[in-house]
Amino acid sequence: MASLGDVVGTNNDSRSQPLLRDDPSSGNGDNTEDEKPKLTCVRWWILFVYCCIALCQSATWNILSPINPSVILAYPTWSQAYINWVINAANFSFGIMLWPTPALIKKLGPRWVTILSAICVLLGAGLRVIPVDGEAFQVVMIISMLFNGLGGE
Repeated sequence: MASLGDVVGTNNDSRSQPLLRDDPSSGNGDNTEDEKPKLTCVRWWILFVYCCIALCQSATWNILSPINPSVILAYPTWSQAYINWVINAANFSFGIMLWPTPALIKKLGPRWVTILSAICVLLGAGLRVIPVDGEAFQVVMIISMLFNGLGGE
């Protein structure tokens, strides 16, 4: 059976590895009835933790946009341009992290990249509870959104 690398034509180099292995134990091949993937508590725990991180990041990311009129009433010194900048700060840092994330996954593995992502989301949310006022709070909000975007896998 030809590997995916052979089909795509990327196996010109003898050092290259196919993206998908053909053996059923890798989880990428066709499983027979006797070779079902094992569902363990650890896999469900990892899925649960990953979903919680994604939920927290989404809640942090989407905090200002739906309540935009209320934010302007609560913080009269904030302009619409500043609110847009805070919202887009996470988009900018997320776009920057799109390029190195696959390389980090390849080098460190998905576990460490997920941990780094969770730390960035935690820092982003944690910065918002620092009790500062005025322009310092505006800077902290932008930095928190930058961290939140960096955590976006």
